Amino acid sequence: MEQAFRIGFIASTQQFIDCALSVAKKRKLDVVTSLTGLDAAIPAGKRMEQEGVEVIISRRGTGALLRKNLKIPVLSVRMSSHDILRNIRDASLMGRKILLTSLGDEIGDMALLQDIFKVTLIPGVFHDFKSLETVIIGARDRVVR
Repeated sequence: MEQAFRIGFIASTQQFIDCALSVAKKRKLDVVTSLTGLDAAIPAGKRMEQEGVEVIISRRGTGALLRKNLKIPVLSVRMSSHDILRNIRDASLMGRKILLTSLGDEIGDMALLQDIFKVTLIPGVFHDFKSLETVIIGARDRVVR
């Protein structure tokens, strides 16, 4: 059977890359991967584009940046509500003040989540890697006080 197209996967977590490679192996797909994210993913995406990758799959933030900088389609895998709840639960086992980041959008009412998990959620809206760093440093400074 002839391969229809090459797929690129770009993610900042090894878990996402491993999942992509597992599916690709089972389905005999031609894939290229890169373990990087946000602004740093742009050169990787351009390289994939030059190497004949026809579509890239990434997470939401990285996908948005790639779409602005590439000519090929970029699909985004969004984080589900279940993923967010599980992440807050897991983080609550490590501390009571949790930074909850979001790309570009204000985070809605967090009061219910704070009440359920008995934590303080610190909202952090970012647009690129530099602004994510700023959000993290700002949250750290708020927690240390």
